Amino acid sequence: MISIVIVTHNRINLIQQCIESIIAQSQNKYEIIVIDNYSSDKTTDILKNKYGNELKIIRNDFKKNLADCKNIGVNEARGEIIAFTDDDCIPSINWLERILVCFNSSDCAIAAGPVRLQKNLRFPWWWQASLNWTIGIAEINSNKFLPLGSNVAFRKDAYIEIESMLNNAAEKEIVYTEDNSRINAAIKKGYKIKFLLKNLCPKY
Repeated sequence: MISIVIVTHNRINLIQQCIESIIAQSQNKYEIIVIDNYSSDKTTDILKNKYGNELKIIRNDFKKNLADCKNIGVNEARGEIIAFTDDDCIPSINWLERILVCFNSSDCAIAAGPVRLQKNLRFPWWWQASLNWTIGIAEINSNKFLPLGSNVAFRKDAYIEIESMLNNAAEKEIVYTEDNSRINAAIKKGYKIKFLLKNLCPKY
């Protein structure tokens, strides 16, 4: 089974669209875990009323960093595979199916893919091309490309070992985002990454 972990904060409309896209998946052996990171827009109440037992909702008593929120979700996960996406993403209908194909057809510990942006998205005036990697605009075969947390899945045992590595002081010195720290630790450990070359998770 795949456990999908989504962190949200004050984005009730977006998180509902994300959940609907997961419910519509072609692969139906999954659980959805939503971490409500201390929202003030009644996210938890609205999701419980609408989806009931279709998803597990964990509400933080105060706002926490993204890495801690993800680990809360992983600790609650029952699946042997942990998939992450963002609350403003709309995974394509075969997202989970292709993740399973990656894990079943290779000995990889991580399956990941690009994040495509919504058509006609206007970038802010201060945007620079050097920032493109942060939203998945990068060549797959580039040495600088690292998977984003909005379209990545881990074998649960590998994720736990990677997080244990990140508890070491030396690992915490890795620059960039928590996503990159985790992937860099995985590469250092020698874990294999399988890339999903499809348009799986468009950023909404």
